[in-house]
Amino acid sequence: MALVAGLAVAFALFGELLRSDDNKAAWHVWPLAILGGLSLPMPWLITRRLRSKHRRQGATTPPTLMDWTPWEFLVTVQGWAAWMTWPPVMVMKWNGQKISDSTTYCTYFFGTPLMSLAVLAALIQARGIKGLRQWARLGEADANPTRPARPPLPWTTTFAMILGALWALSGLHFVMRMVWEDWRR
Repeated sequence: MALVAGLAVAFALFGELLRSDDNKAAWHVWPLAILGGLSLPMPWLITRRLRSKHRRQGATTPPTLMDWTPWEFLVTVQGWAAWMTWPPVMVMKWNGQKISDSTTYCTYFFGTPLMSLAVLAALIQARGIKGLRQWARLGEADANPTRPARPPLPWTTTFAMILGALWALSGLHFVMRMVWEDWRR
């Protein structure tokens, strides 16, 4: 339900740009509006899951950053980016101003994809590819038959992996697009 609400906020906020006659602008806005809408509730959903997991385990301290997977961290950062940049855009929209001229609009649509790529690169550097890949085995048995299979990942973690990968791909797309445009000059 929270994900649907996030998408509704994204479409209400960026709907005029999504319906624009400029196909280049609409093509740019559509994927990032959808990713942003899906990322909007993720800080709340992931924190809620981690807190309930800690309560079930009888922990008296709140979850720390070490309890998060790299993917959950990446998507939470993207969710907070939406929470920080969308309210000024909402105010501009309610005042009848053109939101595509907004600085926060530009920050969100150009900054967050690049930020996701940078955060993913830092996470890969910190944990290594093996650290990211070990979470990608969704409950399957390891090569060692004497070890039991990992329990399946919670849906929030699996969803965060998919969403984080899409955010990082959008960042890679923008980097490649900027480099290509610079080379063409």
